[in-house]
Amino acid sequence: MDSYRKNIQSLSLSLDEKRDSLSVFYRQFGARMLEDSVNPSRMAGALSEERSDSWRSLMSSRESDTCAVLEIRTAANRLQELLQFKKELEKTRMEDRTASMRSASVFGRFVLDHYSADPASLDFIGEASRAALEKASLCRSEIAVLLEKQEQNQLENGDNGFIGKIFLQLKNTSLSSAIKQQQMRLEGLLTDALLPVLRDEGLTIRLRQLYPSGESAAALDKAAQSVQRERDLEERAVTLESDLAQVRETLKGYEAADNSSRRMDDLRTRIRETDRKIDSLTGLSAREYSDKFLDEDGRSLLGGSGDGSGFSDMGEYAHQLEQVSRYRMEISVIRRKIEILENSLKIDSLDKNIASFEKSVHEYERKIIHYQEMIQGLSSSIADAKKDRAVCIERKTGLEEELEKFPPVT
Repeated sequence: MDSYRKNIQSLSLSLDEKRDSLSVFYRQFGARMLEDSVNPSRMAGALSEERSDSWRSLMSSRESDTCAVLEIRTAANRLQELLQFKKELEKTRMEDRTASMRSASVFGRFVLDHYSADPASLDFIGEASRAALEKASLCRSEIAVLLEKQEQNQLENGDNGFIGKIFLQLKNTSLSSAIKQQQMRLEGLLTDALLPVLRDEGLTIRLRQLYPSGESAAALDKAAQSVQRERDLEERAVTLESDLAQVRETLKGYEAADNSSRRMDDLRTRIRETDRKIDSLTGLSAREYSDKFLDEDGRSLLGGSGDGSGFSDMGEYAHQLEQVSRYRMEISVIRRKIEILENSLKIDSLDKNIASFEKSVHEYERKIIHYQEMIQGLSSSIADAKKDRAVCIERKTGLEEELEKFPPVT
């Protein structure tokens, strides 16, 4: 019995494998027929036009969704790269902006000296820049006055008492704060005056003519380089924003602008569902086509000699039908072998039940004979007991009658 079960288990696994292989072959065979359906003359009558249209629609949908996933993934990766680059670029621009302002301020001190000596020579820089230089000149004068006051306070510090020294210290602190504020204002004014000029290539060339060499020329070169680098970064930022807009537009076109990962998951789910429909359609097409020529056991429905499995008249897909026939026959054989073993297993089980029942019947028959013998013995004992009882009753009655004849005893 154990060997039956082991064989059944082994054959069941083999049956599952054969069925899986047949299912895979059905899908391959069906896909071949559906692909061939583009040629009506070749596939005349093999598959309905409706089924061919359904298959083409599913394949087109799958291709479209697959391309969409690839495009979204590429665009999403590109978006992350661009955003990271934008972050780095903004940081660099801030650093370069600070450097440009600093270098413009340094060069501006040379320009301010020139402006103070010969204002007319800088008429070409424009009204706004000249106005800023004028304010810078006044600011520098205010700084000079504050520095002079601070120096005088330091000289007076030694001639005052304790209270006077504290008072002068407070005045110096206030002056230092005012000087620092004015110096910051001066740097801002120089930056406002020079940055617009340095951003104009024509004006920068004229500045080079005014400062052909020396420290002023070196400061001009450094400032011009900083401004040029800032301009280059601005151009890169514009290009970057254009690239970002293009990538976002691509994602928007695929409805993935808000959450590209979720959109790709939705598309993959749809692709899996489409694949399931394609597998079902291809498998069904091949099976129905095979059923026109073969029965479930793989035998030809066209008749023929020998075992009835001739394929000479089965047309375009005779080779595929021959393979289907082989799979069906193998499945049919295995299925019958399993059924035979299952019946053998059931027969063995029934034989055991029958033997058990027969044993029980024999035991019950033996017990019946035994109980019948006991009944006969008990019946004889009952008859004897009844006879003895009748004798006892007769004796009792006689004694009672005799007793009545005696006088009462007091």
